Amino acid sequence: MKPLHAFSLLLALCLEPPARARWSARRTPDPLEATTLTTVSEIFRGPLEGRRLSVMVDVDTEKSVDIDKLLSIMDDEVYLTRTGGEGDLGPEAFESELEGNIVEGEVPYENVSRELVVAGNIIEVGTTSNWASLHFYELPGLPPDVLVTLVDDQVPWPLVTPPPWWGPSTVLIISLSFQCTAARVFQMELVERTTWVAYLCPIQVPGDQPRFSVLSWQPFDPNQKLLSLGLWEPESFSTFSQLFIDRFKSMGGHTLNVASDDDDAPLLFLDENDEFEGTCKRILDALADTFNFTFTLTHGAPDYDTCNSQFGFALPRPPPLPQWRSLVYPFTWLVWAGVGGILIFTGLVYFLLTYTQPVSPDVSLPGAFGVIMMGLVNQAPTKIPASWSLRMFLAGWWITAYIIVISYNCNLIAVLTVPVYPKRIHTLEQLAVSHYRLCMLDYGEFVPDALLESAEPMMSSLGRKMDLVPVTDEGYYGQEDCAAHVLDDRNAHIETYAYLKLTYADMELLDSVYFMKAQIYEGNLAFFYQKHTPWRRVLDRGLQRLVESGFVAHWQNDIIDRYTKAGKVERDSSPQPLALGHLQGVFFLYGLGLATACLIFLVEYRLIKRKGHRVF
Repeated sequence: MKPLHAFSLLLALCLEPPARARWSARRTPDPLEATTLTTVSEIFRGPLEGRRLSVMVDVDTEKSVDIDKLLSIMDDEVYLTRTGGEGDLGPEAFESELEGNIVEGEVPYENVSRELVVAGNIIEVGTTSNWASLHFYELPGLPPDVLVTLVDDQVPWPLVTPPPWWGPSTVLIISLSFQCTAARVFQMELVERTTWVAYLCPIQVPGDQPRFSVLSWQPFDPNQKLLSLGLWEPESFSTFSQLFIDRFKSMGGHTLNVASDDDDAPLLFLDENDEFEGTCKRILDALADTFNFTFTLTHGAPDYDTCNSQFGFALPRPPPLPQWRSLVYPFTWLVWAGVGGILIFTGLVYFLLTYTQPVSPDVSLPGAFGVIMMGLVNQAPTKIPASWSLRMFLAGWWITAYIIVISYNCNLIAVLTVPVYPKRIHTLEQLAVSHYRLCMLDYGEFVPDALLESAEPMMSSLGRKMDLVPVTDEGYYGQEDCAAHVLDDRNAHIETYAYLKLTYADMELLDSVYFMKAQIYEGNLAFFYQKHTPWRRVLDRGLQRLVESGFVAHWQNDIIDRYTKAGKVERDSSPQPLALGHLQGVFFLYGLGLATACLIFLVEYRLIKRKGHRVF
């Protein structure tokens, strides 16, 4: 048999004689004791098989059941807690975090190792008699999650007044008295704050061995009655869920009071009708419909907090590029260079091809380039070359020029109606090397220190450029000061991404800024419960389903999109007719052409006048 650990999560071990000497004079076990040992063995090999177990008994209970036999039928490691002995310190000694509350003692059972478990750590007492030699080591795996307690007339005090830092997830109570007091058992503090609870109560069966009745209790059941699951049979309670029913599958229409803050958009805030709205509100609505409860929200809670989402950056939207340059915006500079190179190459090739013909046409180098340029402005040459080689060459060029012209015209239409902006900053690397500093409210957030202490040079560079502004009680709590720095093209505003977008929407500044897609320091959104809330796991399952199904992300994006679109200026989305400003580039090019023509005219006029020819 594997060694069994003595579990003293709450109390000290008592100094008593060894177990064999103590039980050597015992009487023959009574029928209830035999039934108890058999039932415990069936439970440990059935619904609790493979679970991490701890056993709790009071010293007076050991008069009703042989603990040595009880431990001997267990195949897996368990942890033993004994209360009521001379060395028991009682609940007052364990109200704190057990600092210095370690009491040493002999283990009264030869098949139990000498160990103490305190606040999640094991304090191993050496197998020698050197009791002053104590050292800590972590428990392999997780601590026990199922507490099995045997109760008689004397109930172990941890069930009534458990330490505030201790709370098993599952409690199985086995009564050793035919006088069951189920109502008192289910009102014990440890039972009330435990999720999974089952109570085995013995009953007399005429002409047969005693049997155990399996009872449970649903705290939110409107009928407030004990729930009998039947008599214990290994076949009827072969799984954990059959023995420990879900006591909180329905909240029975009860009201949960939720501490909240109505100024935490997009999680929770007041809409235009002064009604609660937000992602958390929608989550609570879905959970309330599923688990049958109602809830109330508060407009402010000093002890309320949430874990933040990722931190994003707002930067000033750069002004549009000058409209008089609109004629060059349809193509990038690389495409313009490519088009220019093709023109030069095609013009030279066409000029050289003319001299390979049997009858060389009268075409100069400028004339060859003129023929090639005609294809880009939808002009045909006055005379088609007679050579088929030149005709095929021009046909290929005209098709290429036709495609270039169509692409240019299509892009030009878009450029004339949609403002063109310079390249923006979209990555943290670009932000780190830019002239922008960071701006953030000085409300004790970890981000400034985390950036400074980061081992990444890029992140530490951002931290060195951080400017903190004080928090105020008016307006947007000081966020408008950072917004002013952003509009002055000096800073990038850093804050939780969703809150940042909604804040700029409220300030009607969405048209003046843009938000980087790159974000830092992701954190989970969370609901906080009172410690040892028994129905927390029920709501956790509901929250997990909402997250995995995508509802939470959908609600969050829906709220952000709705309020940010409402904060944009309407003219951005309305059709705009072409104005004179959109055609600045055309008139600029036309004026440039007139000026060039005038210059050429003057040059020709002077040259002809010098030769003595009449101009007219």
